[in-house]
Amino acid sequence: MPAGEVTAKQQLRMRAAVTQAEQTTGLQFSVYVGVLAPDPRTAAEGLHARLADPSATVLVAIDPDARAVEVVTGSAAARRVDERGCALAVGTMVSQFATGRLVDGVVDGLAALAAHTRPG
Repeated sequence: MPAGEVTAKQQLRMRAAVTQAEQTTGLQFSVYVGVLAPDPRTAAEGLHARLADPSATVLVAIDPDARAVEVVTGSAAARRVDERGCALAVGTMVSQFATGRLVDGVVDGLAALAAHTRPG
């Protein structure tokens, strides 16, 4: 599903998943769905740097057209969310995205990130 095709109801579902992850972990989460060109990782890191509190924030950046998923953790968040947890969350998302379920992938990915976040 292209980024522009996310409905208001789907946006609400993703916002609810962000809120749940934040309440569960005490970290901040942000989701970006859109173009991450020309280099997805660099673009995601640039987006993350512009967030209100990047140190304590986990950004999930998705470019559906490029089939790219990036998880960027700030310095404080990285102490609690490790590479393994991020990889599991990305795997969860990618498996949903492969069947055309963008929103389900985001919701399940955020839940996986929250579940694999160490207590603060």
